Amino acid sequence: MDFKLDDLFIFLDYLLTLKELPSLDYREKEIIKQNWDDKIYEFMNIPGCTVGFVKSKLAPDLWKKLSKALCRYEIGKINKKNMRDKLIKAYKIYQELGLKGEIIYEEFKIIEFLDSSDSQRKFNVYLVEYLDYFKCKSKLVLKEFLLKEENKRTENENQRIERENERIQKEFRRELDFLIHFNYLSCPHIPKLSLYQDRGNKMYLTYKWIESEKLSKYIPDNQPNNSWSEAEVIALLKELLNILVWLKKGQTIHRDIKPSNLIRTPDSRIVLINFEKATRYNIQEEEERVDQKTHAHGTYIAPEQAFGFTTFSSDIYSVGIICIQALTGIPPKKLKITNTGEIIWTEKVKLASEIEGILNKMVCRSVKDRYDSPEELLQDLKKIE
Repeated sequence: MDFKLDDLFIFLDYLLTLKELPSLDYREKEIIKQNWDDKIYEFMNIPGCTVGFVKSKLAPDLWKKLSKALCRYEIGKINKKNMRDKLIKAYKIYQELGLKGEIIYEEFKIIEFLDSSDSQRKFNVYLVEYLDYFKCKSKLVLKEFLLKEENKRTENENQRIERENERIQKEFRRELDFLIHFNYLSCPHIPKLSLYQDRGNKMYLTYKWIESEKLSKYIPDNQPNNSWSEAEVIALLKELLNILVWLKKGQTIHRDIKPSNLIRTPDSRIVLINFEKATRYNIQEEEERVDQKTHAHGTYIAPEQAFGFTTFSSDIYSVGIICIQALTGIPPKKLKITNTGEIIWTEKVKLASEIEGILNKMVCRSVKDRYDSPEELLQDLKKIE
């Protein structure tokens, strides 16, 4: 098999969504996993289910469900014996043809599947054509947030799913709120919101398609030989700081700045996307939490965020880590730290002491030792020009 089961589950859940069928629950995924390894029903271990129930009810219902979801690929009905071969065949067809042409939410035609959050599938992102002929079939990016079904589960599982759905709804409304807010401010570094819907299980937002590529395509990942020059990193830093200035103007902390959430347009403008984790700046919250000492090492996330503590300097930390990765070619998970939690990176590159000091101050473990604002940081950059 040339793909992971988690990728297969994302694919299957997407097809189930198109057919308005419930996404795969944990029991159904276990059946697929264990059947993939050719286990007979009597040797399957499905939490909370007897062998008889799996054999007579749960598995047969799953085969019917998968058959309906995959009917577009004309591979025939699925059963226990042919499941693996049928799923591999359908997935290969999907890889070759993609999702082009599918109509979703009755008015958007998929041009291309762009992204998804993770194996838990909180959201999918598509490039779509808006089928409003009075608006010239405009191209949009559509981001749909996916709630999980609660039927056919235990009470505890339903409660967990309900909490998860509440969190997904909160993230959707948070991102929608911030896009509306920055559209009002006419920010050139935030996508322009177009259409959206928040009704029942239908939660999506769209924004104007920008011809672009993710910054993660250019930032070296474990490639020291492809590292950027000092001048290139300073130029990138200035661009990212301009975005932080806009965020501060909008009293917003993004909390998830990383290369995959930054896109570069043909005119070299950088745009920040994915605001589902963003938050409003809260002075009282900052004053109560700045002394947090624990370091969340190995990600772009600032140390204090691992414990829910957030300040403007949290985004500054993330930008600092991106710049260090560009300079060294080393991703954050492979950067070493001292016994006090500070990042060790300067031995990998030769830099002017001024820019080295600026980056070190950006990624200090302690918030109170970091830059307070992007404006303060820009002032220091001007001194070394």
